[in-house]
Amino acid sequence: MKTTTLAAAFLLCQNAFAQNQPTPIPLPDSLRSAAVLVQVQVAKPTHRRETSADVSSGPVTLKLEAERGERKVEFEFPEGSTVVSKALAAEAEDGEISLEDAWNFDEPTMLLIATAADSAAGFTLYSGYVKQANKAWQLVGTCRVASWQKQLTELSLTTDAPRRKPLAAQWQQAWSQRPNGSWKSLLQDTAKAPTINWTAHADSLAQAAADDSLIKQAIQTPAYANLQSTQGIFYEIIEQGSGTPVTLNDRITVHYKGYLFTNGEVFDQTKDKPASFPLRGLIKGWQVALPLINVGGKIKVVIPSGQAYSIRTRAAKIPPNSILVFEIAVVESSANK
Repeated sequence: MKTTTLAAAFLLCQNAFAQNQPTPIPLPDSLRSAAVLVQVQVAKPTHRRETSADVSSGPVTLKLEAERGERKVEFEFPEGSTVVSKALAAEAEDGEISLEDAWNFDEPTMLLIATAADSAAGFTLYSGYVKQANKAWQLVGTCRVASWQKQLTELSLTTDAPRRKPLAAQWQQAWSQRPNGSWKSLLQDTAKAPTINWTAHADSLAQAAADDSLIKQAIQTPAYANLQSTQGIFYEIIEQGSGTPVTLNDRITVHYKGYLFTNGEVFDQTKDKPASFPLRGLIKGWQVALPLINVGGKIKVVIPSGQAYSIRTRAAKIPPNSILVFEIAVVESSANK
């Protein structure tokens, strides 16, 4: 489907707002949409009854809601789904995560829905994010839905207001993100693609403190009693290794196992053959830890979320704000060419 067709569908959706009727915008298979992002600006209403502007995709809805002067963002999902992550200040209940004061009237607000699916286990993660004007992105929350959806297939935009008192909401941008991270505008090809700083998010300092506290509590247990720390990551050198030192510019060949700190669930590991990567292209925790040992060495690393994948919905088995544990054995390390 061409961009002009998508833009036409978007304009039809805008026209439908006067009747408070949602109109879906199809996302063609060729986009393989892993996320949708919209920007909306809501004028301050002249009434005090509930009004809302929301974006839906798949089984989830991300909503800006205002009632009696109070503003909040709600992330709605199927009842029975599991909440696996949320903003520190958010409140969660069955089917909903809500965050107070996360947007303002008369200012552009961005809403993002991202997804990651595990076909083998048959579940999908959905995350909702919000960004106020001139502020950092913030995770509202992430749920785990017990069904598998390969990609997002449609986008629906809606406003709701009392009769004869329409909400003055202007939908200004709409984007679809491909699995490789690039964005496709659903309005016009000349629009500037969004950029997202996942690390410096709105809760980054508070989340770092929360992660640090959890890890330091774990150090009191036998499994993590030998951890040391450097540059914000925690590690235990199991074998130093007698080969050449690992450097940040190396291409490393390793055996590894990665699992979640909170429950020990393995999300990735090598099996018969080792894996090879340029170290500089890996997460910060690996970049800090691997130069601490030599070829032939083994290390256990506990990586706070800010030095791992932060609030990104990167993989179905790695929820946002996850502390990660890796056990790594370096087989080979050489200058990356």
